Amino acid sequence: MNLICRFTLTLCLVGLVSALPATAHDGVREYNKGPRILFNAGEKAEIKEVLPGNFFLDYWHGPHMTIVHSRFVRGEKGHVQGVASIHGEEVVYLISGHLKFEIGDQTYDLKNGDFFHIPDEISHLGSCLSDECHFVTLFTPPRPDYGPEGSPMTKESNDWLANEQPE
Repeated sequence: MNLICRFTLTLCLVGLVSALPATAHDGVREYNKGPRILFNAGEKAEIKEVLPGNFFLDYWHGPHMTIVHSRFVRGEKGHVQGVASIHGEEVVYLISGHLKFEIGDQTYDLKNGDFFHIPDEISHLGSCLSDECHFVTLFTPPRPDYGPEGSPMTKESNDWLANEQPE
């Protein structure tokens, strides 16, 4: 990813987090840490491993959004299996890879650098078609099912992970 894209993404994320009023959404209380750099989209190594070798994820909560930095890697048994989900509004920025979203009877293919908007309350399923997909997702309202910042996401804390996954 080039320097201009990284700089623009960092400014957007810092601006969004710092501009939000200080009110908490249900289930998300630890958010008012002030302006901060959340991550560098070019540094894959910074993302926490959730499913060994296959799924890496970090997330941060604001009073009106959750920001997720994710990476899927194809393992010996394939990719992490997605499930259809319905929640609030979502914006996906694909840093690298090839993602497919199924929404109703339509399929959307995302390639490096694409931004994709999913309106709220629409069932959708995302799948990584390349060996690796690295992306950032913004959710609004926040996703308390991800748990407090810095805590590991587990099968107990997130329905999505409770599904059978490659090992």
